[in-house]
Amino acid sequence: MLKKKKIELIPYKKIDAPLGLKKIKLVDLKNERGLLSLLSLKTIKNNLKKKKKTLLFLNRKGFSRLLICQDCGYSKHLSSTESAPAVCFDCSGTNLREHSFGTRRLEYEIKKLFPKAKVLRLDKENESFLNLKSKILNHDIIIATSYIFKYNLTFDSIVIILADIGLSLPDFRGEEELFSTLFRALKLGKEKIIQTFYPEHRVIKYLLLDNFKSFAEEELKIRAQNNYPPFTTLIRLTCAGKNARGEAAKLVGLLNKLNQSDNSPNEILGPAPVFIQPKGNLKYEIILKGKNPYPLLSLVPETWKVDVDPVELLK
Repeated sequence: MLKKKKIELIPYKKIDAPLGLKKIKLVDLKNERGLLSLLSLKTIKNNLKKKKKTLLFLNRKGFSRLLICQDCGYSKHLSSTESAPAVCFDCSGTNLREHSFGTRRLEYEIKKLFPKAKVLRLDKENESFLNLKSKILNHDIIIATSYIFKYNLTFDSIVIILADIGLSLPDFRGEEELFSTLFRALKLGKEKIIQTFYPEHRVIKYLLLDNFKSFAEEELKIRAQNNYPPFTTLIRLTCAGKNARGEAAKLVGLLNKLNQSDNSPNEILGPAPVFIQPKGNLKYEIILKGKNPYPLLSLVPETWKVDVDPVELLK
């Protein structure tokens, strides 16, 4: 597809320097007892002795409840209403653990392990008052989400706490976004550590190879096979309110009827509850996917939100 010039690839290396492959250390968390590996703890300890700074990076997008199989590394994001399964979907093992490992929890653990260290947490909750680089540089350990990208800083070491976050989210762009996020994060540290339950995953593999072109080629093949953009048009319909479920079911019935009568190749997915539900409300979605799903919009009530080629598929 890239070779046929239907889709143009903009090489990131024209604007970004290589990651420095020899400096990346990969940790398989299946061999560790927790989400802070022995290598990461040793790195933090050595940095404190040498008065060097460590960045602990946690990709928080969609990260509310994470189920991890300690046997095979399978991970799954759980919605607020979803129950944890009794056995692993991949290996049928029962050694499942649910984690809620956000920045607050990580800050608590780090302060307990390194009580004399100056620890700073930088995320959406406290980003507003951290408007100077000096406030960040005055600390030994910085725990951060993607908010750290706002600052042009380089740290002695960076630890990607859990590279798997984002892989199991119901969003076809998830792996592309994860590659981009991890690439940007890794560039912030001279010494780089990636912690993951999936060291063999293609996102991790191509990051280690510093090869975005091959990742993009494979990603495009998968999207073409599954009928996703840029090969089709995607339209997301959402409705919120106490009657959202019933309204969604009614609309899907009408959409399917019109779709069948027109012998349309379009797909209608749903209805389904939105993955991240708004507080105190109920929200449902319907996905229209195909070469020309626009005629179906004639049946959509004005109370529904229509998003063509949506950027967000989780909220």
